[in-house]
Amino acid sequence: MNLQECLEEYKDLTLKLIESVQASEELTLLIEKRDNTLKRINEIKFEDDELKRILSSLKILELDDELIDLVSKEKVATKEKLDVLKKSRTARKNYTSMPNNPVIFSTKL
Repeated sequence: MNLQECLEEYKDLTLKLIESVQASEELTLLIEKRDNTLKRINEIKFEDDELKRILSSLKILELDDELIDLVSKEKVATKEKLDVLKKSRTARKNYTSMPNNPVIFSTKL
């Protein structure tokens, strides 16, 4: 496989990853395929100018930036969901651990 073909495969996998992130689908298999493609690209002997030319013609760098932005947005959204779950778990734990006699009403002012 030559450099052009490997980079086209990398681009296709990146596009599939973008679609999967948007659809909240499983990413593990696609990430592994993309990693294997990167390993194959590293094994190929090529000139830096050739790589830059192909990367710009296929717009791979823009796609990578888009994927990074999507993943970071999903990461933030997931973190917010986890924070909400943590707060609700803490509130539930505190309410269930309260004694039957509220302490507020039994104190003297």
